[in-house]
Amino acid sequence: MKVLRGRYVIEKNFTNFYHQNIYCEFDEFSMDNELNRFFLFAIRVFKRYSSYSNLSRCEMVLDEVQYEHVDFNRIKLYHRTI
Repeated sequence: MKVLRGRYVIEKNFTNFYHQNIYCEFDEFSMDNELNRFFLFAIRVFKRYSSYSNLSRCEMVLDEVQYEHVDFNRIKLYHRTI
């Protein structure tokens, strides 16, 4: 059974119509992305005002994430109505 994983590439599939292959694109996973930068920023802000010890552990999980100040005007919130 063939399964589609990733994003279907229409152009390549139309040009190779008779082939049995399905062309897909994949996004490369990276720990250093906008959402994880936001989480790291939030953890560091909360650490200033909290004695909750697990915040340090959460910060260690995100050690590959580059710390930067978050501009809340740049954050894109996507939502879908059901």
